[in-house]
Amino acid sequence: MPRDCTMRVKAATPKLRTSQHWYTEQDDEKYVVNARSWIKGLSYSQAIAFVGRFKAKVTWLEEQKVAFTFFENGGLFEYVFLEGARSFQHKFDLVKKCKLWGFSVWVIGHEAPAVWKQL
Repeated sequence: MPRDCTMRVKAATPKLRTSQHWYTEQDDEKYVVNARSWIKGLSYSQAIAFVGRFKAKVTWLEEQKVAFTFFENGGLFEYVFLEGARSFQHKFDLVKKCKLWGFSVWVIGHEAPAVWKQL
């Protein structure tokens, strides 16, 4: 495997999953040290609903090859990473370039509908 493929596979590995929502929760009774950060897997349609609900601007992260947004909710910032057709295409291209057997996502059926047209 070419060296640049090895580096890209290592860098891309954490992003091989469906859309994600990172958020913070503060519950003084539950957590002694106040706020905690959490992550929740979302279907693509759920992720898009969050974007619309908070009128968030989606930005493409070129280095990570994924779209994301963040917004304020109750004084705390929340982040949503959108694994859509464009990000899946980049991963699929990397699989072909590096002659990998494939890549995996957490839950089938949570992807953007356009993904299947590309694969």
